[in-house]
Amino acid sequence: AMFSELRVLIKTVTSSFMALFTSLTLLALIFFASGIFLAQLLSSFITETDNDYEHRLWVYKHYGTGFRAIYTIFEATLSGCWPVYARPLIQNVNGWYVLFFVVYVIVVIFAVMRVVGALFLTATMKA
Repeated sequence: AMFSELRVLIKTVTSSFMALFTSLTLLALIFFASGIFLAQLLSSFITETDNDYEHRLWVYKHYGTGFRAIYTIFEATLSGCWPVYARPLIQNVNGWYVLFFVVYVIVVIFAVMRVVGALFLTATMKA
């Protein structure tokens, strides 16, 4: 009886491993696809010497390679600071990036993350 809460906690954590794996796989695919998409779209802005150097440098630091863009999307999604990464693109690169971020925020940050949370809650309740 002394460690019953610990046993319940361990059982709950172990039973949610499949939900964790499924969620991480889905999120990794979303991060990869979104990051590569943005890196490709922004490559011409980075290489165009007529664009402001500071803006080009900022875009390169955050979206200049596939890995940088994937990490930026990862951070924007899970840290809640997506406006920090969206607003400079919208204001300094092209206003049409608002379409990407509105869709991304609604679909991924709002809907998918809530479904992931519900999946964990369901796995926990079944344990």
